[in-house]
Parts: sequence; structure tokens; C-alpha cells
Amino acid sequence: MILQASGAAADIKEYVQLALSGLTLVGVLFGAFRVVNIAQKGVDAHENRIQTLEAKMGAIETLTVQVTALTASFAEVTKEMERMRNRLDRFLDTQSATRLG
Repeated sequence: MILQASGAAADIKEYVQLALSGLTLVGVLFGAFRVVNIAQKGVDAHENRIQTLEAKMGAIETLTVQVTALTASFAEVTKEMERMRNRLDRFLDTQSATRLG
């Protein structure tokens, strides 16, 4: 009878060890999935930030092209203003020469 009880106790001990091993495995897997999930959230946040920065860079590139076009236009306007100033100076010189002469 004692041998049978000790055999049953050994069986119970074996089942308990098996159950504990299974629970440990489940706990380790749960922890691993949790860590991976947290890391994935961080990666997703970084990807969103990169996409936002890329969109802003696209807008900046568009503005840079517009600024370049405006710079060229301002250069043309400046040249035209210089030409008009020179014509006005010549006209005023001619007017003062005729008044003095």
C-alpha cells in the first residue's frame, strides 16, 4: 500500500512538474511577445516620425524651387530698375543741359 501511495505521489509530482514547466513556458512566451509588441510600437512611432519628416522635406523642396524662381525674378526686376534709372539719369542730364545751355 505504501508503494502504491508512493507511486501515486510520484505520478502527482511528475504531473505538477509538467504543469509548472508548461506554465513557465507560457510565461516566457507571453513575456517575449510583450517585449516584441513594445519594440514594435517604438518602431511604428519612428516610422511615423520619418514619414512626417519626409512630407515636410517635400514641402521644403517645393518652397526652395519657388524661392529660386523668385530670386531669378527679383534679379530681372533689379536689372530693369537699373536700366530705368540710367535712362532717367540721361533724361535729367539732357534736361539740365538744355536749361543751362
